[in-house]
Amino acid sequence: MNWNNLGDCKLLIADDDAFNRQLIVALLARVPNIKVIEASDGLEALKILKQNNIDMILLDYHMPRMNGEELLKKMKSVAELSKIPVTIITTDESEMRHLYTLGANNFILKPFDFKELRLCIYKHLQKIEGNHNICRV
Repeated sequence: MNWNNLGDCKLLIADDDAFNRQLIVALLARVPNIKVIEASDGLEALKILKQNNIDMILLDYHMPRMNGEELLKKMKSVAELSKIPVTIITTDESEMRHLYTLGANNFILKPFDFKELRLCIYKHLQKIEGNHNICRV
């Protein structure tokens, strides 16, 4: 993988589990050109999305205050946010079809493997795959 081809990217991780956020931040720490921003719930993520030019969001489905589905709906209703690719992080495959119809682009199933997660992020940012991907990691 040649991450240098990506240019500068901002990736938002919205997950109420601090350990999961730390794992993803550590995983991407050595990747050049990617700035990772963290949010602990959907409301915080929405605020960050409105204040930053985010290139991709990794969005946990189950969060307090505003869950992943609610945030996805809000994003798709705001023109500036509607084009940001959204990858849902979940343990629940049963929600996939519904969330695709709401505009989710990818799914990463927990527990995830670090190499597979990096590959999924890379492929998504490179737009190598189609609009809807399930990253079975």
